Amino acid sequence: MATDENLNNALSDSPEVWAPLHAWRTLGKLRAESAIEFLLTLFRRIDEQDDDWVLEDLPQAIGEIGVSALPALSACLADTSRKLGACEAAAISVKEIGRLHPESRSQCVAILSDQLGKSREKGRSLNGAIVSLLLDLEAIEAAPCMEQAFAAGLVDESVAGDWEDVQIELGIKEEHATSAKFTAFPPLRRMVESGCQSPVSNNASFPDLRAINKAQKKARSEAKKAKWKRMLQRQRRK
Repeated sequence: MATDENLNNALSDSPEVWAPLHAWRTLGKLRAESAIEFLLTLFRRIDEQDDDWVLEDLPQAIGEIGVSALPALSACLADTSRKLGACEAAAISVKEIGRLHPESRSQCVAILSDQLGKSREKGRSLNGAIVSLLLDLEAIEAAPCMEQAFAAGLVDESVAGDWEDVQIELGIKEEHATSAKFTAFPPLRRMVESGCQSPVSNNASFPDLRAINKAQKKARSEAKKAKWKRMLQRQRRK
């Protein structure tokens, strides 16, 4: 049921379209190890069908299944034929396993760190997401690997910030080297955590207030568009 194409592609206003989602959630609760390979085939829907439910919900179900899913997820991340969305879902699934099963955290950090240093066509975007996931796991032990990736220019800094931002979040540094540091487009991670507000303090001196205000408005607008897109897709499935 979880992978049935007719159900996954059912009319958006039909009850059938919800069946796969309930199926994979149930498999997660049952910790159905035999379903792992089948569930991973759904990752392609992210890139082929723009299926946000697979990206946002399926990794949680896989996370509940647990450590037995890690070999397949690691292989998915290493598969150069996989597109960005599928790799991001695999990386999120690894993080969810580390979060829900603390005894596997070190193994999950190792898998994500190993992937971080690998450069390929979708590398910078994927690496930005992996850095954010490592921060979620508070993986200070992955700091050397992250530093190397940033130094090599392999990380999209719009996701979790630059190397200095990452050091501060990990507790390695207390503050930025320059107190008035400003990024016209705040990292996505920081935007989400702060409700899209500017991360810069009110008493900082700015070179161009108009340009800053315009950049902040654009960032908030893009965040709202993404939010509404997800809401509309969910409404279509009700």
